[in-house]
Formats: sequence, C-alpha cells, structure tokens
Amino acid sequence: MEDCRLEDLYDGNFYHVCTEGMERDVLFRDDEDFLVARNYLALSAWKNKVFVLVFSLMSNHVHVLVASHDRRRTQIFI
Repeated sequence: MEDCRLEDLYDGNFYHVCTEGMERDVLFRDDEDFLVARNYLALSAWKNKVFVLVFSLMSNHVHVLVASHDRRRTQIFI
C-alpha cells in the first residue's frame, strides 16, 4: 500500500477511510470505548481541518467519510 501524507488530502474532495483491528480483533468492547473513539475522531477532524460527514464505529472496524479543505482557498467543497 502506498503511503499517503495528510498534505496530499487537502484538495477539496471526499475520502472514505476504513480501518480494522489486527486479525479482526475487537476494537471497541463497550459503550465507553465507542465514546472515546468518537471523541478522538472529533478531535482528529478538528486538528486536521476536515469535516466528518458520516462515520460508523463497529466493534471490529471503522468507516469514516470526510471532506477536505482546499488549501488555496478558505472555502469548503461539500
């Protein structure tokens, strides 16, 4: 898999991000785990200046649809 730097994502497009646990192990065991993951997702989106449009946290994997900013302008392309 090719490395992707965060700077490469700032082009005004949408991205589907998916991850899963090692060997399909459970990532989130209870409601508190889901809450912590949701908070980390919100903080990461804010820090990296992307909009999370849709997310799905499942016990063994995550799907997130994000929209990125255009670096040359301050507009958001949604």
